[in-house]
Amino acid sequence: MKHYVIYAGPSLGESKSLIKDKNDECIFEFRPPARAGDIMNLIIDRPSVDVIILADGFFYENYSPMHREIIYAINSGIRVIGCSSIGAIRAVELESYGMIGKGEVFEYFKNHPETSDDEVGLIHEKSYPYTPITIPLINLRVLVSKLEKTVEIKAVIRSIKYLSKIGFDKRFLNTHYHQQNFITQEQNKDLELAMTIYKDFKTNDLSETIADIIRNQNDKDYQRINSFSEINSVHGYIETGRYQTHQYIMAPHRTVCKNNNDEISEVDLRDLLAIGHHNYNHLLALAAMRKVLLEKAMEQHFMITKVDLEKLKKSLLAQYDLSDELELGSRLKLTQFELKAFLYKEVLIQKMIKAELTSQQSVHCIGNITDTLRVSGQYPQQDLLGNMLFEAKEILKKINKILDRNVLAKLAKNKTLLKGTSINKLRLPTLEMLAEENESQITKRNEIIEALSRIFKPIK
Repeated sequence: MKHYVIYAGPSLGESKSLIKDKNDECIFEFRPPARAGDIMNLIIDRPSVDVIILADGFFYENYSPMHREIIYAINSGIRVIGCSSIGAIRAVELESYGMIGKGEVFEYFKNHPETSDDEVGLIHEKSYPYTPITIPLINLRVLVSKLEKTVEIKAVIRSIKYLSKIGFDKRFLNTHYHQQNFITQEQNKDLELAMTIYKDFKTNDLSETIADIIRNQNDKDYQRINSFSEINSVHGYIETGRYQTHQYIMAPHRTVCKNNNDEISEVDLRDLLAIGHHNYNHLLALAAMRKVLLEKAMEQHFMITKVDLEKLKKSLLAQYDLSDELELGSRLKLTQFELKAFLYKEVLIQKMIKAELTSQQSVHCIGNITDTLRVSGQYPQQDLLGNMLFEAKEILKKINKILDRNVLAKLAKNKTLLKGTSINKLRLPTLEMLAEENESQITKRNEIIEALSRIFKPIK
């Protein structure tokens, strides 16, 4: 079953009457005019939506729907259609990104790029049916472009000239502007004549778009698309630093949870953590370390494969007890494209951590290990350190007895594990990879690894 979400207010008109009460093949969900963040939060909470139709949105009281959230929707595999009002404007601006434009208003803005955004703006009632209170100037411009020169058209042209000098919130339907000293009485007569042939193209555009969907549900314009998930694309998104900018822009509008009727944004969450988290400074330190690791990882040009991403995704699905990628995105409050970018970043950070851990085994980095013990207050007393070394040497003696001679010789040759009782080159992952045929040897080896893990836990 296909799922269509329509953001509409004064452009809605009689569009609802076009949709049958019972439709077994699709769902039409009408939502109020869109604000910044509405589309992003929709595709997070309902990533299975097939098509979003953006007609109306806020200009004045709230921030308008943002370009980035529309692109997120497209990159997540959702068709986004724009018409009528802010939807038509965004469709012109984002056509190259895959947004689809429909209707007369869209075509006018596309062919007349000098047209001001406020010409689709109007004041209307705040609840359904969103009755218009002012005239959107774009309706008059489209009207002029479609009719021959007549007395009425000349009046419309002059009216456009008058109204363009007045704010969109003052272009009232009653046309008595002369009483408010906006225009002369003669100019007001032009407006009255213009209103006799006035036509609401914004409403017509949405009606035609919905009617076209009903007639042609199987057309490609009304089906989900392949998501924008190529690794190279995600890499470019991160490497250029756009992800950081977009995170900053979207943070005030991303809803992470709801408390009663209040929506808690990502910014609110940060502030709440600063107040209530038991170790907020530690959290900040970890975040700073992650940022540095990511930046350093980008300089290393690590190769990221689909296998790497899939492995991390499976790990997160198991951790959160979820079944698929859509659920994971919703759980983490990320769009599907953001989820891909998140996985990519995490793999980069993990590869950088692994590389740093390997580098710390070099003799040049020994000081870092001991300094870490010193600054953390975990530097051991001499007697305790002596006991640690004694236990480690005893374990190594046992390892010498258990491991096959050929394996031990190979390790010694590669300087992975030196002969005798030295632990300078001991690597637990190497021990784990040793596959012994004898089951008792495997068991014993695992016991030794476990014992080593206990010894090298942070000292308190």
